[in-house]
This record gives sequence, C-alpha cells and structure tokens, in this order.
Amino acid sequence: MPAFLITGNPGSGKTSIAVELTRRGFTAIDADQIAGWETTNGAQVRQPEHASDEWLLSHRWVWSRARIEARIRAHTSAGQHIFFCGISMNQRDMLDLFEKAFLLSLDHQTQLERLDTPANAHRNAALRAQILNGRPVFEQEMRSVGAVILDGRQPTTVLASRILEEALRQPRPGG
Repeated sequence: MPAFLITGNPGSGKTSIAVELTRRGFTAIDADQIAGWETTNGAQVRQPEHASDEWLLSHRWVWSRARIEARIRAHTSAGQHIFFCGISMNQRDMLDLFEKAFLLSLDHQTQLERLDTPANAHRNAALRAQILNGRPVFEQEMRSVGAVILDGRQPTTVLASRILEEALRQPRPGG
C-alpha cells in the first residue's frame, strides 16, 4: 500500500485534511511530527522559546527522511495507506517516497484570511511575509513535479473525498 503527500502553504488546510482522513479511518500523519529545525549547513537545532525573526529566517524547517521511511514501512507492511500532511524546506528531496503528491493551492486573499486566524497567531510578521512571498514559487515547483492540484478553498470533506478517490484508484490492467 502506498504513501501519499498532501502539501500546501500554511493556511491551505493540511491539518484539517489530516483530521478528516483520520476521522474516515485512514492514517494521516501531521508531518510536523517528523520535522525539526536545522541551520543552513544542515546541523539540527532546537527552536528557542522566543525565537526572533532573525533566528526563524536563518533556519530551515525540514523533515527527517528516516522518520518518514519508518512510518511508511510500519503502515504499508501492514497493508495500510498512509497520508503525510505538511510542508518543509526539504520536501522535494522526499518526493520519491510518495506514490503521489497533492497540492492544496490557495490564492493570495484566502491565504491572508487564513493566516489571520488564532491557529496561525504563532507566525510573526517576518514569517508571514516569507510565507506569502514564497507561495507562488512553491506552488509552481509542486506543479512542475506533477502534484495533483486541488483548490484549497473547497470544503475539507470535498477535498478529502477527492484525495481518497485519486489515492485509492486501482491501476487499470496494462495501463
């Protein structure tokens, strides 16, 4: 059974999709569980309790390949699909681990509105600017690697159904 990536910029609905897939009986991992901070030269570090803008912008939020591989092995060997919901600076290096990637795409205005919610209050002005400025580049990169593009403005239940439809589709014999 394959593993799938559900990605998108902050505010696109990744966490909501993980909750919905879990509610439907699937294993959906919040990829923040397998992530951490590193310096620009790859040394793992812990985020200070009150990280400054300078600190946040000079470090990278990355996934651990070993942790992803371990989670995939544990679930696929048991015959289960697994969905990873998240975003990281090094996710492009992990795409080979996934059968398919789904991009929850957002327009600028919707992302602004979602970043203004209490759930996103931990993001300071510098981080918000980085997120907003990086969205078009990130989305274009995901398009270029063949991600299935989904409108992140759609209701969570609709998006989850669309993801499951694509993920659970059986390949046709000979094609």
